[in-house]
Amino acid sequence: DTGFDPDNQAIVSNVVDTQSFRDLQEPPEHGTSVAEIVARTAPNSQLYLASTSTGTDTEAAIDYLRRQDVDIIVHSAGFPAFEDNGNHILTDDINTVTESGTLFVNSAGNEARTHWEGDFRDTDSDNLHEWTQSNDDETNCVGGCNTDYSGDVTVYVRWSDEGIKSNYRPALSNPVKNEYIAVDSDGVFTTPTGTRYSQLRVEDISSQPVDLVVDHTSGPADDEIEVIIFNGPREIQRNVPASSIVAPADVPNALTVAAYEREPARLAPYSSRGPTDDGRNGIDVTGYTNIEITNGFYSGGVFGGTSAAAPYVGGVAALIKKSQSENQSPTEVIRILKSSSDDIRDVDIDVASGSGVVNATNAIDETKISPELAASASAVTIDPTDTNVTVVAFKVTNAGEESQQAVVNISESSVPQGLRLEGVSGADPTSPDQFAVITNQEQASVTFSDIPPDETVTATASVAPTDSATEATV
Repeated sequence: DTGFDPDNQAIVSNVVDTQSFRDLQEPPEHGTSVAEIVARTAPNSQLYLASTSTGTDTEAAIDYLRRQDVDIIVHSAGFPAFEDNGNHILTDDINTVTESGTLFVNSAGNEARTHWEGDFRDTDSDNLHEWTQSNDDETNCVGGCNTDYSGDVTVYVRWSDEGIKSNYRPALSNPVKNEYIAVDSDGVFTTPTGTRYSQLRVEDISSQPVDLVVDHTSGPADDEIEVIIFNGPREIQRNVPASSIVAPADVPNALTVAAYEREPARLAPYSSRGPTDDGRNGIDVTGYTNIEITNGFYSGGVFGGTSAAAPYVGGVAALIKKSQSENQSPTEVIRILKSSSDDIRDVDIDVASGSGVVNATNAIDETKISPELAASASAVTIDPTDTNVTVVAFKVTNAGEESQQAVVNISESSVPQGLRLEGVSGADPTSPDQFAVITNQEQASVTFSDIPPDETVTATASVAPTDSATEATV
């Protein structure tokens, strides 16, 4: 995060180490509040606080946290200059830390209502972008068309040139006075992956009507542009919520968290949404926002945005890992968070809320191992036709008096991808194809539903080719 107060009473007992990777320190309100939500959700968590500002700072912080062997990284920040296609300077860092066993949790962003994406359009050749199909819409009201706005504004315009380069710049204008408030004069920047962008930062705008304008300054103007107000108002008149996720929440290995408001019970209107620019869903799960805090930094004692939702989910992930005797992989923790969440929108997964709101109670219950369940699994390689075929038998006994669910996987499995369920024996389920389901190819994992009391059931699966593995967990 941008800064912390490690001695604040809300987190001091949880803090293990504090490191800064930035040149200048920012106020500690945001980072301390993120840390407090983690600590309140998972009271025994040990906090490593890393202050960052730029993408380069964040790379260094991720490497530091990887070397500390932390279980979970919570990053409630974003970089709107990066294209949200999962390919930028933080991608490899997040992939590396995930492969080392650390779950990377990122807030989705708060830009659903301050984001616009589409082709640059200029039918009257005056170099000003037209936000809709009519040619009298070259302005976009900031903060409301019938109200004045005062305060800070930070605007990014991003594009990827196809062929001859074009340049664009953001500007703010007063429609009543018909004059500019501020125009970007810093020029165009290029990210390491080739995305080009311009930005405008204006502080302490006096109360007045404010419109957003995008000006084409050179080149053929044949690009798709993406406009984001990253700081300041929470709404612009003409917005496109789709694909408003802010990097690095776009990285496939990041657990991306949207925000859910308890009152009214809804997905937060500002919560950034998918899909990503490369077509993936983008949002994985949703977390609660507007969470009470005690650090004294925010009036009303409430911290909001997806910045609050991400540490809540990170805290639940910590509880999941603590509840298990074996160290679970990021993939398995994500599976539990998703499968135990409460759906709030479309059935199954959607681009706004992912699998739904993370339910801490359900998630922990799913990790509990019933003493009445016993499991075994074996993988045997046979060679019937000169092609190695691995047959895996997943066996579960329910010695209890009620039906139970079980997840059985082969620990440290060398069974390759492509496991296919062949059949189930020992029970008479009405829907065999739903009674035992392969739920994790990476860990050769099968989920059994409603195992009858005092019954032993076996699911048989096969895949070719591989070595063998024999240890089972339930």
